[in-house]
Amino acid sequence: LSNVNNSEVHLEAIFNINKYTVTFMDQNSVYEIKENINHGNAVSAPEENPSKAHNHFVGWKINGEENLYDFDTPVTSNLILVSVYEEIEMPIIIATPTEWTKDSVTVTMENSHNYDMRIKVGTNNYVDYTTPVEVTENLEVRGKSIVGAEESNEATKTIDNIDKESPTIENEIEKDAS
Repeated sequence: LSNVNNSEVHLEAIFNINKYTVTFMDQNSVYEIKENINHGNAVSAPEENPSKAHNHFVGWKINGEENLYDFDTPVTSNLILVSVYEEIEMPIIIATPTEWTKDSVTVTMENSHNYDMRIKVGTNNYVDYTTPVEVTENLEVRGKSIVGAEESNEATKTIDNIDKESPTIENEIEKDAS
């Protein structure tokens, strides 16, 4: 460029890169804040995932959006990312037979997500559930689904249809005739 006197003029442009803040929110509280993220750079997720009782952490999403946040996305504004959880489904405890029996009841557990499960029979401790369990006395059976270090709420089934003595059933018609 030249000016009126035909002397050379040098111009220098100075740009400040915008810096942004990404706030990670978990259950309506600030979990972590990452500041000074340069415009166009990606932000990384917190090193440790948050946790919530009876839930499995799925990831982070922009507040108000449906999809999980893609951490390869360039940051172009301040962001609020909220934690996303999936409730861990309790197992369904099934006892067969359901009618009176004098021998035993077979207890099985299932869930629709194929989670690992643990079972507690009576006053025993919880153990990994791998196969059906034979129960020979009336008691309470408890079960939990497990995902990583998190577990579901406890499911309970009362077994009360085992009677070692044959019941006596009086015929009401014969009783009335007497």
